[in-house]
Amino acid sequence: MEDGILRAVKWEGNSKDMYKLVLSQTPLLFKKQIIILVSNWINHNNIKVITEEVVFEIVEDIAPLKIKMKLLPVLKSMRSI
Repeated sequence: MEDGILRAVKWEGNSKDMYKLVLSQTPLLFKKQIIILVSNWINHNNIKVITEEVVFEIVEDIAPLKIKMKLLPVLKSMRSI
């Protein structure tokens, strides 16, 4: 369940695992919407390489506060740098 944009970008470090974690914590009902939001964000920001920092930027920009508070500590623990 990946959009074409997500297949076309290069993933660095643990960024793809971080993204997969975000999707795994998303209720099935909202997964497609999250994929579309992320794809649009990547396209809008002309991102070609998804780094761990980009994953944090995406979460900061599109996730509701309640979700951010749960996800960010887990994502921080996944950083490879």
